Amino acid sequence: YGLTPMFAGQLQRLRQLCGDLVALRKGDQNAQWLRIERQKLQMAGEKNAGEQAARFIKMVNDKEAEAIALSSGPTPEKIKRLRETYFADIDAFAASGEMEGMLPK
Repeated sequence: YGLTPMFAGQLQRLRQLCGDLVALRKGDQNAQWLRIERQKLQMAGEKNAGEQAARFIKMVNDKEAEAIALSSGPTPEKIKRLRETYFADIDAFAASGEMEGMLPK
């Protein structure tokens, strides 16, 4: 192309600089994406906690829950039946791994 050695050197430094800037921008975009995903998980956890509280209040006033609680049998079995009846979706959500990092340690 008939480039002078000085111009060729400057062009090479410009390419390196542009490559570094692209890498920095990509890092910024990845960091923002992670922040957004964390916010989504936090919001899902808050929504889930609210739904769980509402379900618990409903369960307290529920005749089926009362029947399970007053039934004969060991307490662990009653707890298991209550959990299966009212919290199966919560257990499935916990087993899915989506709650990872949402609960305090």
